[in-house]
Amino acid sequence: MNNKRLWTLIALGLIGAFNLIFLWFSLFDLSSDEAYYWEWSRRPALCYFSKGPMVAYVIHISTYLFGHTAFAVRLPAVLLSLGTLFLSYMLSVRLFRSDLAAFISALMLAAAPMLNAGSTLMTIDVLMCFFSVLAIVLVWEALARQKPLLWLLAGVCIALAILSKFTAIVLVIGVLAFVVLSKRDRSLALKPFPYICCGIGLLAFLPIIQWNMAHHWVTFRLVAALGKIGSPGLIHLKHVPSFFLGQIVVMSPPILIAAPFGLWRCGEKAWKGDRDHLFLLCFALPVLLFYFLLSFHTEILPNWPVLGYFPAMVAAGAVIVERLGRWRDSAKARWMRAGIVFCIAFGLTICAVARFPSLLYKVGIPSTCLPTKRLEGWRELGERVSVVSAEMGRQGEVLILGDCYQTTSELAFYTKGHPVTYCAPQPGRRLSQYDFWPGCEDFSGKNAIYVGRIHGNVSPELKAAFESVVQDRPLEVVRGGRLIRSFSILRCYGFKGFPKDASEAKD
Repeated sequence: MNNKRLWTLIALGLIGAFNLIFLWFSLFDLSSDEAYYWEWSRRPALCYFSKGPMVAYVIHISTYLFGHTAFAVRLPAVLLSLGTLFLSYMLSVRLFRSDLAAFISALMLAAAPMLNAGSTLMTIDVLMCFFSVLAIVLVWEALARQKPLLWLLAGVCIALAILSKFTAIVLVIGVLAFVVLSKRDRSLALKPFPYICCGIGLLAFLPIIQWNMAHHWVTFRLVAALGKIGSPGLIHLKHVPSFFLGQIVVMSPPILIAAPFGLWRCGEKAWKGDRDHLFLLCFALPVLLFYFLLSFHTEILPNWPVLGYFPAMVAAGAVIVERLGRWRDSAKARWMRAGIVFCIAFGLTICAVARFPSLLYKVGIPSTCLPTKRLEGWRELGERVSVVSAEMGRQGEVLILGDCYQTTSELAFYTKGHPVTYCAPQPGRRLSQYDFWPGCEDFSGKNAIYVGRIHGNVSPELKAAFESVVQDRPLEVVRGGRLIRSFSILRCYGFKGFPKDASEAKD
């Protein structure tokens, strides 16, 4: 093992160790999405309302082995994100045979705010990126070694990526595009292996289709709604600036400069017949170009294009090393080396400091401006509801109701004993997975605790559902001297059932 590879392993190992230590002390509560996915893991299914089942299965295995704790929920994220960085490193080494290029691309990815934060948050992007990059590596190995088994394994990884997040279907486009465009590999278009690989990947949609057939195609309707398919007007320029701003914030300016430059050089070399650069271009460009064009039609969440950055940064690392070699010991090379070191060190430092918000409060940054506020206060809510539940439980079983899926899932995780919780129906509430699980209709006469973010008068629907409703002392979550979240806690007695019109959630 050469020194550069050893230093890479040490650097990645230190990042992983830091994440594990941070995770063990669990400074932050689960995000609403993490708690929601944990709820899914308690009810394994072929598919769920808005996503495939992979995130639920992974959390189910982890919590089965290590218990229902925040550490167990997030442990796969740490391991898989570290694996993704290592796979990106290995892909770069295999393509360009440069440990330095691989080292630069891996560490720049590790320093990106979204990828760094995602390394300790159990999201579907962590799973999709791991299985997608693994699939890309396996496809390259299949091309290099000409072994059918590698095509099969790549197809399995594509399927697992699609079961993690549906947009991983772009991997199929990447495989077919490369086989068609690469002169050296075009003969594979007449062989079954690439099609078997893609076919295995597409088989992932079978359980998703089966579940949706039984649930009125709700997942597909949701995806169409997010993409505003069928909405009037094709182009809306107002979303384009927010798309770029979101990418700058979550990926960092250096990556937003390096990735496009790397892809541009990829395009130049691919046009001249360079197979390695064409390979990366086929997997990066469809993702990034698709979301860029879609931003002319609808709002794009910052994390959506994340998959395209991995092959793009592998290309960027190769371009940087190429420039350094061309400039040798000139001033340009020295400035570039200093800039790369600064960007990586600065990014990793900022990401590390951001995990300790108490330090940021001391320098005057208000807690209301920090994204970490979404990860705080839920444990306090669970403790309060546990106390109220124990008090009301002396009179019999107590239901726990939330006003939305976020509150409901956090209550399920942080209330003592991890009880079954219910998302209370109300007019206009957005549809969620809770609407496909058994509700609280059969608990006539029971008492309940309702937690919501309502203020002032109790909603008419809630009053109609119970014989009496008493407001408890509200819970206010304060961080850094500022209110970041508040909850109304209601003691509800004598459940009569929710009005029919209150049960009509919208897609």
